[in-house]
Amino acid sequence: MKNKRKLAVWSLLTAGLLQLPIGFSSVSQIAHAETSVPANIRVAFYMLNKSLKTIPSVAFNSGGAIQVGNKTAAGGVRPWFSATGETRFGLNQTRIQWPIATDYNQAKALYQQLTDAKQSPVLFVFSLKGKPAYQIFSGDYASSTEGAQGQAALLKSPIFATYTDKTVLTGNFFAEVASYATEQEAVTRQGILAQAGVATELVVQDNVSANNPAGNAIYKLWFGGSASQAELDSLKAQASALSPGLSFAVANTDAPYLIRKTDASLTASGGTAFYLLNPADAAGQKVWITTDTGKLTVKEKQLSYRGAFELSSFSGKLAVVNELPFEDYLYAVVYSEIGPNVPAEAIKAQAVIARTYAMAAGNKYGIANVSDSTLDQVYFGKEAQQSTDGVDATKGQLVYYGNDLAQTFFYANAGGMTSDGAEVWGSSLPYLTSVTSPDSAPSVGKLTWYRVITDNGISGYIRSDLLRDTGVKSKANLPYYETTEDGANLRPSPSTEQATIAQLNTGTRVAVIGQAIESTKYTWKWLSSAQELVPSLNKYLPTAVSGVKTIEVLSRGPSGRVTGLKLDGVPFTMPYPDNFRTMLGSLRSTKFDIEETGRYTILGANGASSEYPVTTGVPYVLTGTGNKTQPASEMLVLNGTGAVRPVSVDQKFLFSGSGYGHGLGMSQDGAAQMARDGRSYMDILSYYYPGTTIK
Repeated sequence: MKNKRKLAVWSLLTAGLLQLPIGFSSVSQIAHAETSVPANIRVAFYMLNKSLKTIPSVAFNSGGAIQVGNKTAAGGVRPWFSATGETRFGLNQTRIQWPIATDYNQAKALYQQLTDAKQSPVLFVFSLKGKPAYQIFSGDYASSTEGAQGQAALLKSPIFATYTDKTVLTGNFFAEVASYATEQEAVTRQGILAQAGVATELVVQDNVSANNPAGNAIYKLWFGGSASQAELDSLKAQASALSPGLSFAVANTDAPYLIRKTDASLTASGGTAFYLLNPADAAGQKVWITTDTGKLTVKEKQLSYRGAFELSSFSGKLAVVNELPFEDYLYAVVYSEIGPNVPAEAIKAQAVIARTYAMAAGNKYGIANVSDSTLDQVYFGKEAQQSTDGVDATKGQLVYYGNDLAQTFFYANAGGMTSDGAEVWGSSLPYLTSVTSPDSAPSVGKLTWYRVITDNGISGYIRSDLLRDTGVKSKANLPYYETTEDGANLRPSPSTEQATIAQLNTGTRVAVIGQAIESTKYTWKWLSSAQELVPSLNKYLPTAVSGVKTIEVLSRGPSGRVTGLKLDGVPFTMPYPDNFRTMLGSLRSTKFDIEETGRYTILGANGASSEYPVTTGVPYVLTGTGNKTQPASEMLVLNGTGAVRPVSVDQKFLFSGSGYGHGLGMSQDGAAQMARDGRSYMDILSYYYPGTTIK
């Protein structure tokens, strides 16, 4: 039972780690033996740990029309309408409403200013007195109180101060003007009212009655959208003056609805239909979107997906959930996680563990079983025949330990040795223990990079194919090389992922002080300054620091992964040691060594010594003429054994590691190599999850 509690807690604490392909799920949710795979799975988009990210809207299109309906509490769907082209949806939440403009360029300029201020604006176009009118709404607030605070803060900015007393907050207070059986009837009446100067909203709602149990859509004209009843009453009086005889009824804002607007954010004439959902969770609105012409494309992701999409309000935010057949989901997950270009047996192994993970997740997010990101399993919607074949060949197969579904964790590369549970969450499971792993393939054929220092004291790494040996050596017996082309990049580590330190011209002389293979998932290096690490350190330290002078490895687990550190000489451990990756700036794994370039000892006369960076001040160099001079920001030192190493005045940490990911369970690179060596997917799974069975 002790292990079960730790697993449940870990699912909360590790969510969101960049390199963690899947999160832990509570053992209490795990199905038991002979569990059948359900027909469908629900995948939540835009998740942030256990909550939703705030997104203002989402747009869909397909190769043809999309069908939009209202999903009922009983699970049925009432069809509302079809749409072609890009169609956008968002919540009708409290927003800041800006003054109406008749000039598009003026409206677009304000729209751009609000975009630059990260206010999530939307620009709508509508007809008013026979001419186009433009209006901007900004912000995405869950309540009028939150909206008022955002409005006050925004209007303090010099850019928007001129709009004081010219903006209002919107809300869910509407009056109904009329209802019609067809959209065309509603649009015609809307045009008549607009000609009189009264702007109304075209609304779609269910029309459920004893005579119409199917609840086909009905089209209504609503007026207002105010933050309070008093504001709505004031607007009604103004509208009645413009259109005498206009009557109002109470709008049913407790029921699901869609308000149709036209988005003009890109062009003056608009063209993109923008539908706003009821923002109240209590309304229980679930917009159901399907297509008969293949996949639905989500514009924001530039990706296409099988199945249907459900949109709703969840804890005051727009929830986007993709529901599709379970095995269809796996087609895309297996493609996204391991790709189509590995041996078939590795793809099959990935299919089985992906299926097991998704089954074990249960209803993890309340609205969905899993997310589409590294919080769970990466799901890009893309597929290939090889990954599809791997899923089909293993259909329904799951990994069990005894009568329970196993926790089938996986990751990119183990660095030669998988981790033990104690190295990740502080306790072990019998089938998640450390084993050797054949992970070296990513480094095969990679270039050697030379570690060098320039004549003006800048050290770093440069690709070996950009240097040639001059045949000359320095006084420290280091070989001199020179660059063979202009623009040769000198980088902090042997990787193009770190920004260039300097660009060297042809013939630039450098002293070679070491070499390393180009960083890959198998072996890697990463250089960070002490100041660069402060923000991530402070996310975990009990007391915030302004800097750090030394970082040393305190302890390691069975696979060699770090389980404890010493920071400025003080021991520091965490219940979940894998968090050291993010604590140290999102390292690829916790299987690393640390070289402190700013740490060295200078021996003086009579046995005196100075320790850096502990000693206050900067050392000086005594020249051949007896003069004192400040050293360059970097220099070479000769240790007691005659070896040369670069040191820096400011503390920096060069992390040299292996592996990519938490290391628990199956290494994807290791599985691929085992498959190349002729092992079956059953062999692979029994190796990485010893003691488990496949049913």
